[in-house]
Amino acid sequence: MGALYIEKEAVTDPWLLPVLLANDARKKGAIILVGAKVLAVNNGEYEQVETTRGVFRGRCVVNCGGLYGDVVDRLAGKEQFRY
Repeated sequence: MGALYIEKEAVTDPWLLPVLLANDARKKGAIILVGAKVLAVNNGEYEQVETTRGVFRGRCVVNCGGLYGDVVDRLAGKEQFRY
């Protein structure tokens, strides 16, 4: 058995960190919706997200569109994704 130590470096599990962050967000009142396609995003005092599973409003909406994150970004009227 062995190990490699590199000062000021860390290894992060690519699955565990998002799961932990989602769990913490749920504890703080966030709603996590999976399996829904985003149809529209309306900006205003509250963000309103229309999906195939209903309409949701919130002060803070996190884009977790994964491979479709750029599509969700454009629906929100933003062009922040770069290729």
